Amino acid sequence: MNIVFVIRRLPPHGGGAEIQALRLADALSRRGHSVRVLGGKLPETYRDNPHLQLLPDSYLRIWGTLKFHFSLWWTLRKEGKNIDAVQTYFPNETSLLLSKWCVSNHVPLFYKLSGDGEIGDIACSNSRFIHKICWDSVRRSANTIIAVSSALSERLNSELAGFSARGTIIPNGIDIRQFHPSSDTVGKNKNRLLFVGRLRQEKNLASLMDAIKVSSFCLDIVGDGPERALLEARVIALGLSERIRFLGYKRDVAGIYSAYASLIVPSFSEGLSNVMLESMASGVPVISTPVSGSRDAIDDGQNGILANGFSKEDLFEALSRFANLPDEDIVHMGRLARESVEKKFSIEAVADAYERLYKGAC
Repeated sequence: MNIVFVIRRLPPHGGGAEIQALRLADALSRRGHSVRVLGGKLPETYRDNPHLQLLPDSYLRIWGTLKFHFSLWWTLRKEGKNIDAVQTYFPNETSLLLSKWCVSNHVPLFYKLSGDGEIGDIACSNSRFIHKICWDSVRRSANTIIAVSSALSERLNSELAGFSARGTIIPNGIDIRQFHPSSDTVGKNKNRLLFVGRLRQEKNLASLMDAIKVSSFCLDIVGDGPERALLEARVIALGLSERIRFLGYKRDVAGIYSAYASLIVPSFSEGLSNVMLESMASGVPVISTPVSGSRDAIDDGQNGILANGFSKEDLFEALSRFANLPDEDIVHMGRLARESVEKKFSIEAVADAYERLYKGAC
């Protein structure tokens, strides 16, 4: 099959959905499919990826949007007869263009919803008039709408008429060969937490810092983003400079997880966190707020810990529960986390589901 993913930005400009697009492209190509990811704003570190096709773009907002979409339309027009399936992400102008093109050319369109919560895909679709138009067009024309978690699927069922007939749940996937447990399971400092992700407001790091202030925990932050300066100032104001470290953005995080006893996911808006699954695959248990996909992946007290809510008090209570666990229980929790990912969230299992979906529509 000739499959096209369209996603304009990649990390560090983008996030989890973009990473998943590349992982799925790799997995499907290993099965003999031709998969291309059409993108615009691609950092140099991603331009050697064999699946990526760079389209002309610009960082000037209006000019960049026009330039990218003209290039996308021209590419689709030139190669349309050879395309078997198109997958798009986010309720934006790109998805509107794709919905019109796919309907006109009788090409199956698949729309993946990854984000949930206050700034998730559904919330964004209602935030601006143009996004409402885009979302209405896509949900009418898409062959299948894909949700990454049961919570997101339930929300779509309640807000989108007809979703149950055209919707499905396919979670995010992890390469369990790349992310695997370390042979060294002892000697980790369980009071030093790891956070990996974009430094944005929805990651709820301010509340986490407040919880750390009244605990004995330390925190290493891997990632960058628009909130970094504010968060660094907050660390100084709270007197936590000796306990919270900013380690910056790192493209390769596979070897980082195993150095820690736990990963913290304090977000109040999330779909199915990539870093959560990566940590679990690495045999490192996750402490998470009860955000969307975390409830699918974490069995509280068994393979990780779920906080009761999103406040600093909720986070402190979850941290305290983890701190009171014996070391051997933490190691066992990590083993169960790995088993959970192997059973439900491997990229090969996810690729199986997508392959069946695409073939069923062609």
